[in-house]
Amino acid sequence: MTFGHGNCQINKNKNKNKNKNKNKNKNKNKNKNKKKKKKKKKKKKKKKKKKKKKKMMMMMMMMMMMMRDFGGRRVMLAQLF
Repeated sequence: MTFGHGNCQINKNKNKNKNKNKNKNKNKNKNKNKKKKKKKKKKKKKKKKKKKKKKMMMMMMMMMMMMRDFGGRRVMLAQLF
């Protein structure tokens, strides 16, 4: 820092501008983060759908386990009882 009122004013203004830019960047980052968060929420919804598919797959697997071959014919175990 140099002494003298003139330079002080200039430096103050520089600092103000720096702070303004910092705040602008912060806001930009905040907006970016908000956008990212929205995208993440969409992804979560997709994951839920996948889980349903997994349940369906599990059900199919259970059905396959329940089904047994008898002379080439698929018979449900429930029908045997």
